[in-house]
Amino acid sequence: MAEFDIRSSTGPFADIIARHNDAIGDVVRDWRGMVRTHAEALTNFFLDDYPQDRRWVQYWRSRRDNLIQCFQGPGCQGGAHIFDPWNGWWGGVWRNANGSRSKTKHVWDETVSKDDSYIQPVTQSVSGFVHRGNIAQAKRSNTVDLAINVWTPNHGITGWASKRQGQVQEMPHIAYSPNPHTLLWIAQPRPGERNVYWMLF
Repeated sequence: MAEFDIRSSTGPFADIIARHNDAIGDVVRDWRGMVRTHAEALTNFFLDDYPQDRRWVQYWRSRRDNLIQCFQGPGCQGGAHIFDPWNGWWGGVWRNANGSRSKTKHVWDETVSKDDSYIQPVTQSVSGFVHRGNIAQAKRSNTVDLAINVWTPNHGITGWASKRQGQVQEMPHIAYSPNPHTLLWIAQPRPGERNVYWMLF
């Protein structure tokens, strides 16, 4: 059973779904074109500079051409069950873009269909697990970041994070799935630097 009701127009994820839906068409058009243009450079960055376990590096280096093709075309853009491997509650150390680490708790809920989309609501907090019983309080006290992972036939894998812990940022995402247990997310904080993007693996 799903933890959160995303179909409600007054539910905790209603605002973030609206922000995603209003902006994601332009984001997908611009970013997927940019990724296609820089597919080889992005692959090289992922293989050479992105911090990874040695086993992952060996695995992906042996599949370098697959990664380039994934970034160049629509073949790695998922389906209705793309987020299922990540359903559940997870706690551990998150490595931030600036190299710092923080203990964080995530709830990756079940994917639910809404209109023509399949949406997985996600909560992230350094204070504790945020679930249906405490989400209203966590939102009021800004101790939770809300996110959605979305798949639609028109746009593939997209997402949005609405960050409230620390600084206020909105973060559109696009993603690629080069195999059934990997998502490569590209995001850009707003406000933020125009040409700075984050990669999440």
